[in-house]
Amino acid sequence: MTPGIRAGFAAALSTCALAASAQTTLTLYGNLDTAVDTTHKQTGSAGTPTGASAALIFPPGSAGTRTRVTQSLSRTNTLGFKGREDLGGGYAAGFVLESQPGSDDGTLSQDGRFFGKQAMVYLTTPVGEVRLGRQYAPIFFTFAAGTPDGLGGTDLFTAGLVTNTLQIRQDNQISYWARSGGFAAAVAYSPNAGVSRIVSPARGSTATAASGSMLGAANAGVEASGAESGGKRGRSGGLFLAYTSPTFNVNAGAHYNEFDVPVLSQGGSIFELDRYWGVAFSAKYLLSVDGASLHAMFHTGRYVDGDTLNLPGQPPLALPGAGGFDPKIQTVVVGARLPVGKLVWIVEAGESRFTNFTRGKNVGLMLGVDYALSKRTVLYSRLAVAEDRQGRVLPIVGVTPTGARPINVSGGPDAILAALGLRETPAFNGIGISPDGRSSILGIGIRHSF
Repeated sequence: MTPGIRAGFAAALSTCALAASAQTTLTLYGNLDTAVDTTHKQTGSAGTPTGASAALIFPPGSAGTRTRVTQSLSRTNTLGFKGREDLGGGYAAGFVLESQPGSDDGTLSQDGRFFGKQAMVYLTTPVGEVRLGRQYAPIFFTFAAGTPDGLGGTDLFTAGLVTNTLQIRQDNQISYWARSGGFAAAVAYSPNAGVSRIVSPARGSTATAASGSMLGAANAGVEASGAESGGKRGRSGGLFLAYTSPTFNVNAGAHYNEFDVPVLSQGGSIFELDRYWGVAFSAKYLLSVDGASLHAMFHTGRYVDGDTLNLPGQPPLALPGAGGFDPKIQTVVVGARLPVGKLVWIVEAGESRFTNFTRGKNVGLMLGVDYALSKRTVLYSRLAVAEDRQGRVLPIVGVTPTGARPINVSGGPDAILAALGLRETPAFNGIGISPDGRSSILGIGIRHSF
C-alpha cells in the first residue's frame, strides 16, 4: 500500500490519533496536491451514419490544448478532523470530518460541501464498529487497497470505481466493520445514498428541481418519501471483504443501488433507470522488501432499465423501445510500482468497455514518478493518455415531456456516463473524452501531507 493510500485508509478505516489526554484524542490531518499540467483533447468523429434521422445524444466535445493549475492530480486534497474517546472495556466513540479544498482556486470540491469527503460518527465495540453518516462506500476500499497510485485524477484504477459515483461516497450511510487477524469485512446500507428526483449532469448552483442533479450531488441525498417509487429512490447497500498478509492482499467488494427515477441527458432526452449493481476484485503482490509490487483490478457493473417513466407531477408513461438502454460495463486495470532510492516509478494500463449497448470502450495508459523531498513532501509527474473507441452507433428511443423521439448513442463508458450525470468527474480532472476521440495529460506537481 502506498503512503498516500495508507493516509486515506487512516482517515476512513482507523481512528488512531495523537493523544490530547489519556482518554480523548483529537487530530488535524490532511494532504494538499497541486500541479501544473498541459492537456490535449481531440474532438473525435460525429459518429452519425449517413441518412440517420437523429443526431447523437452525446456529440463530440470541445477540442484543443491548454495549460492550467489543477489540484488532486496524484492524491485527492483532504482537510480532516478526527476525534476519539476511550470509553473503557473495549468501547470507544469518535467522529471523522473531511473536506476537499481546492488548492488551485480555494473553492471546495464535492459539489461545494464543506465536509464532502466524510462526515460521520462511530461507536467501537469488542465485536466491531458501527458508523453513521456520509462515508466511503464499501466497494471503494477494493480499489484503494489494490491501486499502485493514490486514486487521484490520473489513476486508471478509478475507471471502474467512477462507473457510478455512489460507489465512492454515500450520504446517510449505516455501516458495520469487523476485523480478525488479517481479515476485514464491512456491510453498509443507506436509505438514499445520493439520488435526486431526476439524475442529470447538473451540479452545484446549476442543479434545480426541474433540471435534476448528478449522482451524489449536495441536494440529492434527501430520503425518498413513500410516494416516490415506493420510497426506494436512492436505497443502497454494499459489502467489502479483504485479506492482508505480509506479501499480498486480496479484496472484494459489492455495490447495489435503486434509482426508480428519470435520467435527463445533455441532449434533453429522458430514460428511466431502475437500479444498478457492481462487483469488484483487486489484488496486490509485493515483489521485494523495498516495496516493488504488482497490482490488478477487475470490476463489472450493470444499469437496469425501467419499464415506465415517472416524471415528477405526471402520470407514469410507458417507454416504447427503450429496453435497449441496459448497459453492462467491465473494467480491467493492471499496474506496477517500483521504488528506486528516493524515486518511485508507477505504470498502469487498463480498459473499460460496454459488453453490450454500444460496445464502445475506453483504453488508457499512465506513467508516473514520485520523488521524496522528505517524509511528507513529494515532487511528482504524471503522463496519461485515454482513448475512446466509440463502438457501434445505437439507435434507441428516448422520451421527453412531449413524447418519444429517436436518438443515436455511441461511445465508451467515460463519454456516456459523464454526460448522463452517473459519474461525477470526467477523465483527467474534468478534461473528459469525446466519442471516438483521445485525451492526454502531462502534469508536474507537489504534494504535502500533514
